[in-house]
Amino acid sequence: MHMTPFRMIFKSYVQRNKEQLITVANGQGVPICDFGNISLESSIVLKDVLHVPQLANNLISVQKLTKDLNCLVTFFSTHCVF
Repeated sequence: MHMTPFRMIFKSYVQRNKEQLITVANGQGVPICDFGNISLESSIVLKDVLHVPQLANNLISVQKLTKDLNCLVTFFSTHCVF
């Protein structure tokens, strides 16, 4: 799943009816607030992105990205291309 702490970058937003936790790297459970879609560039939309305010950065699931967009991702030392 894609995740972000930044509410303001959502293009659409759906509130969750129940509280759910995700486990982060230190083993702590942090709450998922809601979810929605986020636009990258003008033609790329990340769907069902979880809003997790306690995260420090955006997290993109490469597996979900390649499946949803039916694409290949190539990583370089400074950037990636998909």
